[in-house]
Amino acid sequence: MDTGIRFVRYALIFVTILVIVFLGVAVSGRGSMSVQAHLDDPFFLELADGRRVGISGNSTTFENFEIGREPEVLGDVGPVGLTINVSRSDTDSRFVIGAIVLGWLAAGWLGLHSLGRVVTETMAGHTFSDESPASLRRLGIAILVVPAIGLIGTFVINRTIETDVPISVAFSGTSTWVLIAVAVGVFALAEIFGEAVRLREFEELTI
Repeated sequence: MDTGIRFVRYALIFVTILVIVFLGVAVSGRGSMSVQAHLDDPFFLELADGRRVGISGNSTTFENFEIGREPEVLGDVGPVGLTINVSRSDTDSRFVIGAIVLGWLAAGWLGLHSLGRVVTETMAGHTFSDESPASLRRLGIAILVVPAIGLIGTFVINRTIETDVPISVAFSGTSTWVLIAVAVGVFALAEIFGEAVRLREFEELTI
């Protein structure tokens, strides 16, 4: 376990250096930077033969289609996914994306450091040391920070990004609810470790 954490730490150092260099170039307006998004409705899809499909909420309208054969010809029309290249002049959006990535990296470092402290104490034979509950709480906080940064970043980037069509940026990744559930589990484990520490201290005082 300790070897695995050491390997992850070295990998994270390498990734951090690459990301900082890339973001330094991208935020300054050079290089390419893109985000995933979907097209906001209402909008129309125009086919080469003159047919048009209108999308608005949960309703779909068909123009110039043979009556009764619309779904057969086109199938279900879902959200239209897009990859948006951030303009080099859109400094605000580039800065926001850079801040999001750096925030995620910082959370990764906090989580790795906290987990490393728990592993180190356990391998030294101090499974229920005074430091373990605090380290687990910091790990839980690091996990919660990841979706929080994503939600805040999504809110901000949707108000700064410059596009010719209405879109909604959606940062992909692990489900927010999964991360919250994992964080709650880590906090619960921290409480268990904290109770074990208190019991150990009580036994030491009574001996």
